[in-house]
Amino acid sequence: ENADEWYRWWKSAAPESTPTPGDSSDELLHRLLLVRCLRIDRITVAATAFVAGALGQRYVEAVHANFADLGARANAFTPVILVEPKVTEQKQQKLKELILEAATVRQASVSSTQL
Repeated sequence: ENADEWYRWWKSAAPESTPTPGDSSDELLHRLLLVRCLRIDRITVAATAFVAGALGQRYVEAVHANFADLGARANAFTPVILVEPKVTEQKQQKLKELILEAATVRQASVSSTQL
């Protein structure tokens, strides 16, 4: 029924911000799932839009970490998770050294992944 509209949505440059055909609600999760299923190339942008819409813009803005403060607050019951896109092995090692230097913990794990 809406095949042409869906095709235009699928071919659009930014499907995560384009209204879906035949849907007036455009719920954030629904849109995120559609992008995940049909346009995986746009999932990072769609996930960012989802988090901003559901939780607020402050949750997607960059935060400059103060490792001394993070280290002082980290313990077995309060872990620290840092999300850093495109981390090189050299940067991973430096992050681990900074965490161990600032923290009262004896072990730190730094890894990298892509969505």
